[in-house]
Amino acid sequence: MTPLLALAADLLVAILLVATIATSVRLSRRMSRMQQDESAMRVVVAELVTATDKADAAIAALRMTVRDSEQALADRLGAAARHTAQLAEQLTAGEAVIERVSQIAAISRRLAVEAKAVASPQAPSPPAQDAVPSTPAGADRLLATIRLARDVADRSARRVAGQAA
Repeated sequence: MTPLLALAADLLVAILLVATIATSVRLSRRMSRMQQDESAMRVVVAELVTATDKADAAIAALRMTVRDSEQALADRLGAAARHTAQLAEQLTAGEAVIERVSQIAAISRRLAVEAKAVASPQAPSPPAQDAVPSTPAGADRLLATIRLARDVADRSARRVAGQAA
């Protein structure tokens, strides 16, 4: 039995050797695929790092742009506030001028009525409250100026009210 046992043992060793070789070939193929995958992964990781760096640079640029935009907006808001204050001052001054011109016009009308009364020898009849007395030639120009000043003041008031809203 020794030769038969030796043959069986050799046969068993040969079968195990073939199985080992087949397993080694499979493992070798898997390892080469893994190495290829590792190379591909290294490329992917390198591309990912590059993309991350670009994204960081873009974020930094966006932050600078936002900062610049905020500063520009603050400057514009400050200028708008200054212009609003100037318009309010001009509106107040315009209203004061209109008030003075209205007083001058009222005095001018009264003087015109009194001048007519003195110039005409007839008994003066009191002017009606609603009637507008005729005005001397220079007074027409003054009235036109008053109307224009009121129109400008009204437009300015509407603009200021529109900007404040």
